[in-house]
Amino acid sequence: MASLSFHLKRPQSDKPTSIFILFNANGKRTKVYTDLKILPAKWDTGEQRAKTYRQGNANQVLNDTLDLFREQLLEFYADQRAKGLVPDAQALRAAIEPKEVSAAPDKADALHAFADWIDYCSRSKRPNTIKVYRTALRHLREFGQYAKHPIDFDYFTLGFADKFTSYLMEQRELADSAIHKNLATLKNFLGYAQDRGLHTNTAFKRFTWRRREPSILTLTAHELRTIADLNLPDGSYLDNARALFLLGCYTGLRYSDISTLRPEHIFETSLRITTQKTAEDQIIPLRPEARRIVARVQAGHVRPISNPKLNQYVKELAQLAGIDREVERVRYSGGKRLAERAPKYAFVTTHTARRTFVTLALEDGIEMSRVMKVSGHRTWAAFKRYVNVTDESAADAFAAAYGQ
Repeated sequence: MASLSFHLKRPQSDKPTSIFILFNANGKRTKVYTDLKILPAKWDTGEQRAKTYRQGNANQVLNDTLDLFREQLLEFYADQRAKGLVPDAQALRAAIEPKEVSAAPDKADALHAFADWIDYCSRSKRPNTIKVYRTALRHLREFGQYAKHPIDFDYFTLGFADKFTSYLMEQRELADSAIHKNLATLKNFLGYAQDRGLHTNTAFKRFTWRRREPSILTLTAHELRTIADLNLPDGSYLDNARALFLLGCYTGLRYSDISTLRPEHIFETSLRITTQKTAEDQIIPLRPEARRIVARVQAGHVRPISNPKLNQYVKELAQLAGIDREVERVRYSGGKRLAERAPKYAFVTTHTARRTFVTLALEDGIEMSRVMKVSGHRTWAAFKRYVNVTDESAADAFAAAYGQ
């Protein structure tokens, strides 16, 4: 079994120093030097990562690169061992060397250029983004095999876009959101390739996909209070799950950020964190109910659990709270509208908390721009997928405006 750790070459230096990898396998330790450097004062020795709180985006990008190195090295080592080989330091170093995008690929080499582009992006993009890119490349490669057509740059016509999206919809049965993501990734790559003279085909700029939005599920203010008022044994698994879920409803934070809260993130009336997904610094104001939960977090009385477990427990909480009105959930997959009816509690998840925060904040009269600032949304297109203003709240708002 192989393992690895990250260290600084000169940890006491007052200048940026190199980061090296200590690779352990079969009782042998090998130093693998990277081309990354960091100021020791900005390095967390215990976590073996760059400090990210209030450090801007650069340190988060560096940490993402370290995660990528870990994945590349362990995958490379496993592959070499399967071939009966034991890679040395030079081979391990080569495995994490950045790949250059070819200046002039062959006509039928668009797939190779796509792979090179992903390697290039891996130095600055987050691992989850790179996974999306690799998935898009895999779908494109499989489509070429399905269509029995070489994937060259001249092939990216509007006719190709129609065939590719039909393939993703009918053969792969992807949801609308996934088709949209694959097409957007392909357009990003083709734009990059065009800027660098790899092709002159401009048809890709007109690739479009009408994304049909699935239904949005949120809790009402009354339902939220009902969950908060449930009489649960202190410290029980449901009490713990409720605290985590309510904190999401009160702050709009993703669960990935809630589960990694640390004392240095907590201030008297706010949370100040660098978000896991976007690596952006955010200040999250705390309402009184949220402050009480945060105090429990500080005292160690709220413990993080896995996302799947929390999804299971919040359904139990919603059921106990009597949130059992039958609702319909609509999504789109494989070109079909899929509707499912069930008690509302069956559809509640950790992501319901973030959507509930956005919707209730708007219903409380907070300006949309301010809600977007706290939720971290940059565009209306992304933000609207979290808004679920009910018929009742809309009617109440107009009644208030008309003085009724």
